[in-house]
Amino acid sequence: PLHFCQNAGSWSSGSWFLLLLIIWSVGAQVCNVEQSGKLHRLVRNTPPAECRPAEDVGVGSYPFERFKTGKNPKIDRIVNATRHAWNGYAQYAWGYDELAPLSKSGVNTFNGIAVTIIDGIDTLYMMGLEDEYNQARDYILHHFFPEEIGLVNVFETTIRILGGLLSIYHLTGDDGFLDVAENVGMRVGVAFNSPSGLPFPQCTLSAPYCTTVALHGFSVVLAEAGTLQLEFRALAYHARAAAVRELGKKAEAAVDVLLRSSSLDSPGLLPSMIDIRTGARAATSKSFGAGADSYYEYIVKMWIQGGKKEDKYKEIFRSWMQDLQSVVKEIDNEMFFVQMLSMDRLTPRMDHYTCFLPGAIYLGVEAAVDEVERHTWQSIAERITRTCMESYRKTRVGLSGMLSPTRRLLSRYHPSSPVNSGRRRQLCGETTEKKDKLQNLG
Repeated sequence: PLHFCQNAGSWSSGSWFLLLLIIWSVGAQVCNVEQSGKLHRLVRNTPPAECRPAEDVGVGSYPFERFKTGKNPKIDRIVNATRHAWNGYAQYAWGYDELAPLSKSGVNTFNGIAVTIIDGIDTLYMMGLEDEYNQARDYILHHFFPEEIGLVNVFETTIRILGGLLSIYHLTGDDGFLDVAENVGMRVGVAFNSPSGLPFPQCTLSAPYCTTVALHGFSVVLAEAGTLQLEFRALAYHARAAAVRELGKKAEAAVDVLLRSSSLDSPGLLPSMIDIRTGARAATSKSFGAGADSYYEYIVKMWIQGGKKEDKYKEIFRSWMQDLQSVVKEIDNEMFFVQMLSMDRLTPRMDHYTCFLPGAIYLGVEAAVDEVERHTWQSIAERITRTCMESYRKTRVGLSGMLSPTRRLLSRYHPSSPVNSGRRRQLCGETTEKKDKLQNLG
């Protein structure tokens, strides 16, 4: 496999809610306005007017007391369930990535990056779980050492660790979290030093070494290469070191490489695999599902993150909306499927990850040119949501399979998918999340 290594000594020290906080705080642009020779950042100081978001809530504008409840029984039940889950993890798997509940032991499914602690600390804060939050904070600031961690998945580390650190920094304004985020960002950011500028899928945090995945050869997955930008742009916005700020530009440049992989004039639906050496397409398959889904989600959120002033991302979103309409198919006035493309031929299969689409569409409805187009987009989002809900309702156990041939969903029940054979189902939240989002927007 292809790999990258640079000389040592180059390191600098230092969930939907995360994305919304980044969007609110970063605002109009990743600002690089120079005034008096200093780069202005939105940390504790007030940014210059030309950098200020339209709705600037500021870092640290969420005091802990704001989230304490006690008046809503439903919220209290959810908080108590979270406390129960956290206490089980803390007792049996502290410091590990995840708890294995049946064996009551810890497992490092992400190679030991304490993913439960760092990815969950913002939830603890928002739920008003003060003791649990302080427990997690102490671990992150005093017991989490990225320089001792080996090979990690760049995508997972970015969205869970870098994203988790930025999220809690936005909530609290605690510069200690930003210090750790800069440290992690620099170690993961060497991934962009590939021949094409696309990020390597794996990097070693303890040394500046990155590599491809043997299974994929020289190819990288669209979703992994295109789902780092929100975090690195936000990190660059707040970073104190010039080298860290540069990573935001590299993340944006990776999107440009991905767009060039399309064989069509439209930058909409892209190939699912891209050659990391050249940036050329490395697969004939295209879809909005697994291996591609979060790239399309990040495009619309980058437009929002930039205060809806970066027309580039708005137009990319509009392009993939146009391509989406060419692959959807309604069957018997009942089910509305987003089909896959293989060898430029439609395949009547839709995986569960595609159920993210309604939320992304609703986030981008302001990009519609008129009310007719807006209504069309909303209708697509609502019908996809209904179809995803039906994929649960039409099974014997009330759980959807991961990969659904379209005709099977029209029967009273459909069996387990090839991806999840027997009685196993992955717990995916796309459908429930989008159902609630559409109801709230309703």
